[in-house]
Amino acid sequence: MSDAELPVRIVLLYGGQSAEHDVSRVSAAHVLRAIDPARYEVEPVAITPDGRWLRSDATVAALASGDLPDALDTSGTALEPQGAVAPVRAGQQVVVLPILHGPRGEDGTVQGLLELADVAYVGCGVLGSALNMDKATAKVVAQAAGLPVARWIAARDTELDDALVARVGAELGWPVFVKPANMGSSVGVNKAEDPAQLRAALAEATQFDEFVVIEEAISGRELEVGILG
Repeated sequence: MSDAELPVRIVLLYGGQSAEHDVSRVSAAHVLRAIDPARYEVEPVAITPDGRWLRSDATVAALASGDLPDALDTSGTALEPQGAVAPVRAGQQVVVLPILHGPRGEDGTVQGLLELADVAYVGCGVLGSALNMDKATAKVVAQAAGLPVARWIAARDTELDDALVARVGAELGWPVFVKPANMGSSVGVNKAEDPAQLRAALAEATQFDEFVVIEEAISGRELEVGILG
C-alpha cells in the first residue's frame, strides 16, 4: 500500500485531568459517531484523572461492533504520549482530535505537547488556547480590541475578603455571576443575588481554580452554535 493509500490515523484524545473529565467522554462519543471508520483509522486514547494515557480497548471493540456508548471508556492499555500520537506505519499521516475540556486539555498544555511532537491537530494553537481558557485574560484582550464585554472583577483566592464583596456591590451591582477563571461547562459557576450568596459562590469557584471572575448579570439571548468542518 502506497503512502497515498494509507488511511489517515485519527487519534481521538479525551478524558483529561480537569473537573470536566466526564463531559469530555460524552463529547468524544459524539465526535466518534461522526467519523467514518471506512475512511479513517481511529485510535481512541483516554487520559485518566491522574494523568495516565491509555488506549481504550473497550472503545476499539465498540467501534468494531458499531455499538458506541454515550460516554467513552477511560480504561485500557497503558501508552506513552509520544507513542500514542505516532504513525503505526511508515508514511502514515496522523491527526489528533483533542476532545478535552478545561485545564490540562484546552488551555494550551496538550497543544504545546503536540507542537513539540510535530503532530497535526485540530483546534486553536497554544496561544489561542491559553488566552481563551483564562476568562480574565480573554476579557482584557477583547476589551483592548474594542469589543464590548460585561463589567467584571478578577480576584485570587487570597483576596476574597469583605472589601472585595463591598467592591462587587458598588461597581457591578446585583445580581452577579461568579466563575472559576479557568474552567468551562458551567463547572463552579453560580449566580449571586446578595453578599451572602456571593461569599458562597466564591467559596465554590475556588475549589476549581485559584483565580475567579465576577461578572455583572446581563439579560439577553444565549446563542450556542456548533460547527463541523
